[in-house]
Amino acid sequence: MFWKELPQTQPPCARAGREYFGVRFLVALTLVLSALVPGGAVADRWQVRPSARLETRYDDNVRFVRENPEAGFSARVDATFRAIRSTENSNTGIYLGLGGTRYPDYSDLNNTRGFAGLDLGYRLERQRFRLGARFESKSTIDSEVATTGLVQINRQQDRWEINPAWSYELSDRSTLEVDAGYLDVTYDDPQSPLFRDYTDYRLGAVGLAGIYRATERLRLTGRIDYGRYEAKAIDNKYDNMGLLVGAGYAISERSSLGAEMGLRRTEQTRVGSDGLEVTESSSGPTFQLRYQREFEVGGGLRLEARRQLLPSGSGQVLDTTGLYTQFDYPLGDRWDFGLGAEAYRNRRPDGRQGLENRTYVSVAPLLAYNIARHWRLSAGYRFRWQERESVPGEAVSNAVFLALNWSRPWDL
Repeated sequence: MFWKELPQTQPPCARAGREYFGVRFLVALTLVLSALVPGGAVADRWQVRPSARLETRYDDNVRFVRENPEAGFSARVDATFRAIRSTENSNTGIYLGLGGTRYPDYSDLNNTRGFAGLDLGYRLERQRFRLGARFESKSTIDSEVATTGLVQINRQQDRWEINPAWSYELSDRSTLEVDAGYLDVTYDDPQSPLFRDYTDYRLGAVGLAGIYRATERLRLTGRIDYGRYEAKAIDNKYDNMGLLVGAGYAISERSSLGAEMGLRRTEQTRVGSDGLEVTESSSGPTFQLRYQREFEVGGGLRLEARRQLLPSGSGQVLDTTGLYTQFDYPLGDRWDFGLGAEAYRNRRPDGRQGLENRTYVSVAPLLAYNIARHWRLSAGYRFRWQERESVPGEAVSNAVFLALNWSRPWDL
């Protein structure tokens, strides 16, 4: 696809965002729960997993600024619900979440967030149909981590996304797949006193892929994508075409390796200083490398590197290189160690200088203790660092947190 959802750190909303958040979330919740209504749903068995998290955090740079950092505490609460139902030919997944963060000393950073998602799948003898839909509302403190990095200002972002897909088995070894996506992003009270305004945008994409299973362990892939980004507040459009080839290899039952590499060509259409429409082209590499391993004692390791174009609220798409690491390992019957790390390098695809050109790094180790069967206590540390090409200085943040988690699965 033209874009993919990137892993993000888990670090709140302006008055306008809070006023309308409840209405928007209720609409999304109603749409999602409608999936429970079809005939026969009541008689089928659902696997449900509610969960909750309480967290307190201290950060020595709560606004993640370069100069005059402010330190403070925050309290965060999250509740999520997941329900999954599978039959011989279909599967349904429902995902709901609601939470908020409060800063006792910085009320302008207080925020509320929520999401509602639906995944549907249907299988025939040779065909597969999938549909994913998601609504999410959260602060720009969280939403801008992977793109613009403008996390210093607290505005509410609403994000609607839908992703249909269809695949057909041409033979026992080969499969053809077609997928599409539509993304619509809006910001409440987008006027920002920092640097520039946030810009509403929309994105449409379509992709065609071929998959060939050469052996039981080796899978070959080829893919072509097209995507179009439009910034709503300014006359700025991007058309992108990408071509990728790759392979996936199962090293063992517990580990796998994958790689996809290719090229992209991007055309930007904008209005120049003379009022005339200007079209500019650029090209560059795109890739995705990944390694995944499950440990026999539990836990696992995931390493991933990506380079792709990402839509952003700055009115631009960004040529983004991302590195991700997730490591989990049990230290005994009750203790677990975890480490999450991510790094982003964002650049404008045309090579020009801009505020969007920046480098960001986050590293977060944690230690967890399983208090009881469904209860878990964790403590951790998070380091963040950010540097922009066009702005001198660096932003550095050190944070420690303590969290209590509860989760319990049920079969209904």
